[in-house]
Amino acid sequence: MAKLSAHGQKEQYRLVKRNSSPLSPLILWEKETMAVMDSGKVLINRAVLFAPSPLNPEPKPHSYGWKVRGVSLPTYAERVAYGIEMAAKGWKVEAAK
Repeated sequence: MAKLSAHGQKEQYRLVKRNSSPLSPLILWEKETMAVMDSGKVLINRAVLFAPSPLNPEPKPHSYGWKVRGVSLPTYAERVAYGIEMAAKGWKVEAAK
């Protein structure tokens, strides 16, 4: 598995959105995490908890892995403005890990 800090990138901050009532009855909860990197790239990761089924009685967590989101934020001011914009849309801002 690749690290977020690969290619000399450093994470500036994270945006997290949790949903305890997803649209699908097969999913108990979902969490989306966006990592804004100092290179201007925005990475997104979606994690879900699948509901128990007759074949698997335990809930099953699953992460879809980090993907590059189609947003490029080349300057620091744009990265800060993006965080403020997403916080206004319901995303929670967290410190970089």
